[in-house]
Amino acid sequence: MQPIKNRKTKYIYFFRGDLRSHVGIYKCWSDAAKDSIDISMLTILDWKTYLDQKKLVDFYRANGIIIKVIPSKRLKYIFTVLYFISLLIENKKVVVHLRKQSPSPFNFVKFFFSERIKYIIEIEGDLESEIQYLSLEKNKYKYNFYTKTIQGMKKSAAILGGQLLKADAIFTVTNELKDLFIWRYNKFTLRDKIYIIPTGFDGEKFYPDRSLRRKYRKKYKLDDKYVMIFTGNLNYSWQNIKRSIEVFKLLQKSIYQNIYFVMLIRRQDHCIAKEFIENLNLKDNDYLLLNVPHEEVNGFLNASDLGILLREDHTLNKVASPGKLGEYLSTGLTVLTTKHIGLYSKEMMKNNVGVLIDDIYSDNEILEKIQSYKQTKTKEEQSQWAMRKFSVQAYKDIYIETLEGL
Repeated sequence: MQPIKNRKTKYIYFFRGDLRSHVGIYKCWSDAAKDSIDISMLTILDWKTYLDQKKLVDFYRANGIIIKVIPSKRLKYIFTVLYFISLLIENKKVVVHLRKQSPSPFNFVKFFFSERIKYIIEIEGDLESEIQYLSLEKNKYKYNFYTKTIQGMKKSAAILGGQLLKADAIFTVTNELKDLFIWRYNKFTLRDKIYIIPTGFDGEKFYPDRSLRRKYRKKYKLDDKYVMIFTGNLNYSWQNIKRSIEVFKLLQKSIYQNIYFVMLIRRQDHCIAKEFIENLNLKDNDYLLLNVPHEEVNGFLNASDLGILLREDHTLNKVASPGKLGEYLSTGLTVLTTKHIGLYSKEMMKNNVGVLIDDIYSDNEILEKIQSYKQTKTKEEQSQWAMRKFSVQAYKDIYIETLEGL
């Protein structure tokens, strides 16, 4: 075995044990960094999850992601400890980027290996404001739907302050979230170890492409349609799919008789979408509801004319940085959104990009803003602007410098 001083630093992007969503977003960060540092992606699945997601396991393993399988979730803590100790035996130092993973095993390992292991916590939202939002009667999807979710959030929120203090570094997605944590925990020592890394989008996968637009519009019979699109998950009511369908019907009645709604939604959330589609009497020939691989989303965005992302005037949205908004913008798509989304809204208002409304429930404001909006940038100009402001590639150097600095 080589002496420790002759060994290298190993970087690990350790993400949550679920392969059904967001893995593409996670992967583009490690892909952007791998030319500069020795970084690998890792997740740990219990046996049941492995069986449920076997096709995804095979796909992501073939794409270089390390996926470890354990008999049950109860063994995860000890397996994580042992796995990272094995990495420390092989490497001089290990730096771990935690994405929706507990830092607890790493605090245990640090007790024995001290400065040879460092970890970064990434936080993309504010649990306390999310709890407050989901607890409001008007925001409950249905009775008891969020009860367990809120209980879990409360437990996580109760220990978050201690986790932030123990972490070697913290990624937050906006300055607003950074300032909120410093104020809430009254710890100005946090300021020096919080780095702003927006959720971002992969600029190599999202871009304007006229031939792709023709291909997808022909394939899905969209040639005579004005296409509005929504992408993402529906588990949390702040996604506002109900209001998005209402806006679709408003535009259909008032402006675009040929409007068509494309919804790209996780398969496990289709039941939620179908319930709102039925309750709001959306006709079968008015919409397309699909679940597609992340690699296909660019084609659908190019085939569309209007992207919709409605978020209310609430703290949880003001500190957020939803990556799908960057994906919309990077394809040159006109976007209907709000003035209340962290970094995005400020930059969009400053550069006259997109239709930004204040009150998502105001039909009059929506109609007035859409009818008066004039896109001043070409699709290509808007895409280049979005790349500079919001893409993973734009934050690549900051990301790598933070990892290497630990």
